[in-house]
Amino acid sequence: MQRWFRLSSLLLVLTAAFNVAQAAYVEVRGSLPPGAVRVFVRDTVYRISGTYTIGGTLLIEPGTTVEFMPNGRLVDSTGGRIIADGR
Repeated sequence: MQRWFRLSSLLLVLTAAFNVAQAAYVEVRGSLPPGAVRVFVRDTVYRISGTYTIGGTLLIEPGTTVEFMPNGRLVDSTGGRIIADGR
């Protein structure tokens, strides 16, 4: 009985950790104003769900996942910069 309790507790903790990791995403749309800096940090999923206009600087760290939803797009406006290093 004690062994079963330990095993079920371990499975519960692992399942909860996996579900939290799967839900870690950030929805992105709108605009980044001129002069502003935004950093997409690694180990996070960013979902572009509409038009995201870059007027400032967008830094995308290695290890970051950027997903585009069906209506998602990045628009680099005048003076905007996108700096990314990855694959």
